[in-house]
Amino acid sequence: MPLSFLTRSGRKTRSELDRLQHENEQLLAELEEVYVQLDHALGAARQEASTAYGEVVRRARSLELANKQLRDVQEQMLLSERNAAMGQMAAEIGHELKNYLAVMRGRAEMIPVAMERNQMDVARKAAIIILDHADRMERLSKGLMDFSSQKTEICACRINDVAARVIHFLEPAASSLGIRFLAVLDENLPAIEADGGQMEQVMLNLLKNAVDAMGRQPGQVVVSTRYVERENVVEITVQDEGPGIPPEIVRQIFEPRFSSKKGARGFGLAVCCRIAKNHGGSIEVESAEGKGTVFLVTLPREQK
Repeated sequence: MPLSFLTRSGRKTRSELDRLQHENEQLLAELEEVYVQLDHALGAARQEASTAYGEVVRRARSLELANKQLRDVQEQMLLSERNAAMGQMAAEIGHELKNYLAVMRGRAEMIPVAMERNQMDVARKAAIIILDHADRMERLSKGLMDFSSQKTEICACRINDVAARVIHFLEPAASSLGIRFLAVLDENLPAIEADGGQMEQVMLNLLKNAVDAMGRQPGQVVVSTRYVERENVVEITVQDEGPGIPPEIVRQIFEPRFSSKKGARGFGLAVCCRIAKNHGGSIEVESAEGKGTVFLVTLPREQK
């Protein structure tokens, strides 16, 4: 092979290598530039992410603070409402007690005068009025103490036995009005953890309300119990055949001092509601005018 050909081939190869090397250098330079750009982009992205995270944290803390302030305001509003309600209630109770005392004082002053004049009938009537107003004051004070009491003595309580006792107690008076009690009690009802005295108080209030609602209209009050196993609760239902509760006052019947009955103090249902809630339960009412009223008390089997 001629030397000139080899020389030309060698030059051609070196030229090709030089070209490839130049292309590689350009490619490396481009890659380096891309890497630098990516590094800058990543740095900027990290900075933006850090800034965004800081902003999220700042807003979260701001929302948390605003939420706390809102809770504080709500608690202050509730406290103010409770204080206002208590003040109003105290004023109403004070006014009522003052009226009772005024009547009692007036009759007490009449007794010695009547006795001096030998008007024993007048003195006796004055004494009866004093005793009647003393009884009214006692009922009012008992309602207040029952409503304010928070103490519960938990023990095994058999609701069916409580219902039977209350029905037995109220049955004579109800029968004289033509009202009878129908007890539909779940034979498999388990005992619950509850204050037996307070359960009796709830049952007594509900049954008395049912009898009062029916007035002298003959009929029946249905008292039923059942155990809801899937929820582990006991339900007590009291249903009357009275005129029902107007829809505009249904939501008010559990409020203290509210009553649609003339002369009532309005503590009975409020006490029932408080007792049910203190036991982790609830009380609900369904009523339709002309179709009677149903009260449903739900109580957990076990206290937590």
